[in-house]
Amino acid sequence: MLLLAIAMLYPVYWFYAATRMETQFSLWVENLRARGFAITHGSASTAGFPGIVRFSIDKPNFRSPDGHWVWRGNAVHLGMQPWNWRRYRLEFSGLQQIQLSYPILKQTIRLVPKSAVAVLGIQSNGSFAEGEVTLRSISVMDVEKALVLFTEDMWFKVTQPENRISKAEQTVVSVATSIDNLLLPAVAQGPLGGRLARIQLVADLKGPLPKDITRQGLDEWRQTGGSIDASWFNLVWGAFDLRGRGSVSIDKSITPVGSMTADIRGYSKTMDALEDAGIMTGTGAAALRMGMNVFAKTSSADGANVLTVPLTMRSGYLHAGPFQILKLPPIILPSR
Repeated sequence: MLLLAIAMLYPVYWFYAATRMETQFSLWVENLRARGFAITHGSASTAGFPGIVRFSIDKPNFRSPDGHWVWRGNAVHLGMQPWNWRRYRLEFSGLQQIQLSYPILKQTIRLVPKSAVAVLGIQSNGSFAEGEVTLRSISVMDVEKALVLFTEDMWFKVTQPENRISKAEQTVVSVATSIDNLLLPAVAQGPLGGRLARIQLVADLKGPLPKDITRQGLDEWRQTGGSIDASWFNLVWGAFDLRGRGSVSIDKSITPVGSMTADIRGYSKTMDALEDAGIMTGTGAAALRMGMNVFAKTSSADGANVLTVPLTMRSGYLHAGPFQILKLPPIILPSR
């Protein structure tokens, strides 16, 4: 009898869940439009019974209120397990294009991924909990459709605490990202080559987030004690392998300030590459390499020589220990 009752009631429940998804989508679109977002789309349909509820939308277009970013797609499919209304999976099919025109970029660029998948989580109170995006084979092009960058894989995750407290010491958003095999344009290729094998970041953003990415917005964030605390950062470029952790913020001139500890592998081969490129003289490179070898230690994990260096950003300069390495320019942003 119980199984018979479930068999009879489940279709009703499934179609109720499907209707609820359609309603939630309509409310979400109306809410964003009221906030200034421009959203258009073609036909919408629901399928998937008796399994995952699948809500498909043709030709979605999404533009931010300031017009700084635009997303155009061929189709997006929103999936939800009927018994879990707090987790959604989005699959993007066909051509997807993201256009970015922020002033900091100095030109409009377009991101065109071969495939894209996103997973969204919702808090018990209905607010955003987490979002995870995976992009494959991303081409970054300029306005003339010339290839600027290419990367094989990009993964990005954002997590927001359920009870957000707008205080400097509280984590407002946690982020994690990983980029594999980033190919640089010829003009940006240096002695370490044109491929960044890996870029990874795990960090907590603290302090009330700015309403917009402007000089005024970032200065208000700075004044409330805003910072980015990175528990993990990894950059692999040729033989150079940097693994670090630390905290970064900005000063009154919107220039980065902060400190971190960096563990550097492959420094000897990196010095060879800099010397071959004529960036460092043979005598200077040899003396620096000798000093590095004195302070380096052997890693118990992989047996590699690891040089641990304290890095600080202060007074507009990057310092490695007591040595001033390079000048840090202010972040260029619109005033408001």
